[in-house]
Amino acid sequence: MVKKIETDLNYRLPEEYKEFLLFADGGMLTDNVILFSAGAGIHPAETLRAANNDRQDLPIFLIGRFADEEFGFLRKDTDDSHRPVYLYEHEVGDTKKLADSFEAFCHASVVRQVL
Repeated sequence: MVKKIETDLNYRLPEEYKEFLLFADGGMLTDNVILFSAGAGIHPAETLRAANNDRQDLPIFLIGRFADEEFGFLRKDTDDSHRPVYLYEHEVGDTKKLADSFEAFCHASVVRQVL
């Protein structure tokens, strides 16, 4: 399933994120953080395929969303293990670094939810 997504969407995912997809395949990290699925997902719009299909013009490969913005990995970043996670601000077409890796992003999201 993950290899097919990489092939179909022409983007190689970092290893730490692939491990997550093989374990959990998306879902809700917190009430405000939705991680897209490599499979069918909770809703057809909440999948990697739906988020990224025909959107190679975006500077990031989308992996999830908050209520109003999406986040993901920079398309030009090719580190195999850990890649920073960026917010994509649609209105201005800008990116903003959220965390140094997917793991750090998940940790920070959960800690902020708890505090």
